[in-house]
Amino acid sequence: MGLETYVKKRDFKQTSEPKGGKSDSKNLSFVIQRHHASRLHYDFRLELDGTLKSWAVPKGPSLNPNDKRLAMMVEDHPIDYQHFEGIIPNGNYGAGVVIIWDKGTYTSLADDRKDDITQLRAGLKSGNLKFRLDGDILKGEFALVKIKNPKDDNAWLLIKHRDEFAVDDFDSENLVPDAVKKMKNNKEGKAKALPKQHKVKEFDNSETAEEEEDQYFTAYTGKEVMLVNGDKNDASKTYKKLISELKAVKREAVFEGEIVKEGRTNKFKITDLISLDEHDLSGLEPKKRSKLLEAFVEQLGSNLIVLSDE
Repeated sequence: MGLETYVKKRDFKQTSEPKGGKSDSKNLSFVIQRHHASRLHYDFRLELDGTLKSWAVPKGPSLNPNDKRLAMMVEDHPIDYQHFEGIIPNGNYGAGVVIIWDKGTYTSLADDRKDDITQLRAGLKSGNLKFRLDGDILKGEFALVKIKNPKDDNAWLLIKHRDEFAVDDFDSENLVPDAVKKMKNNKEGKAKALPKQHKVKEFDNSETAEEEEDQYFTAYTGKEVMLVNGDKNDASKTYKKLISELKAVKREAVFEGEIVKEGRTNKFKITDLISLDEHDLSGLEPKKRSKLLEAFVEQLGSNLIVLSDE
């Protein structure tokens, strides 16, 4: 797109928004800005080919794979816009309050980093852009998918892939300080600067509870999803990411195993399949049950629910 449209829309004598800039990193950067203009939205920006490719996301980004967020592609922005926070004065394009909500680096999903730019360009052109974010808040795999709509060629969907960083309950506004929310779009122009407390709250998407060492767990999938420890206590709230993964299992099953921490990720390593589709397998000979277990795990195709080495 280039920056012609961006420059035409702005009077730089009145707004402190940047005019240009160059990348200061070997890695591709991304930024998400909360922008309360006439309407509240979030600006999602990815560095590519010397500019920030930009989308306006009305409901804000999400770490929940079930939240498919509408993202309207807008004009390219200059690289230095990734550092911009402040108040765009009334009477100017996009007048309102802007804060940085998240920032970091990103890559394509290619195994070879040399293919990053090629894959990202191709994804953008085809309308199926897949990438991995490494931000303070947003992490893991995402996709921007263009909607086939003859009435609007700029409509996309921002989608979180289900991985170890996915959560089932997420609201971008929960991380925004109250002092910023109270400003709204500063329509009366009373505020000339952001409040001191305008930095977004920290988000911890790692498991919150301590590990339950040397205990086996029983998992239930299907109509009732549950994770029970060796003391018969419900551990579902402790391992929220695993519960999200278990909810994606379509079949009625009960299986046992241990939870093992690998880096920041908890994996459920299955050792035995107790029942499947309401059929009790406990009386089945071990070899047959083992084959059923292997087929069941392979069918899941999960990175978090895997077969035990034992």
